[in-house]
Amino acid sequence: MALGTRLRRMGLAPAVKTCDRGLRKLSADGHRLQFQCEWERGETPEWFDHVIDQPWKWQVTRNPLSWERGFFS
Repeated sequence: MALGTRLRRMGLAPAVKTCDRGLRKLSADGHRLQFQCEWERGETPEWFDHVIDQPWKWQVTRNPLSWERGFFS
């Protein structure tokens, strides 16, 4: 039996969802902090890591540009 099926039968699916939501927020906060450390300190980095703004910037701006750069480049 698959792990997901066992967790669902045990009634743990809501707990897993809550944990995942927390992990997404932690990841977004970490990426936002990395962006601030690299880009708001005065000197511009040599290149921009586009993975940084995907977890948090979408939630803030709803601007798909950070996703489109990867798809259309």
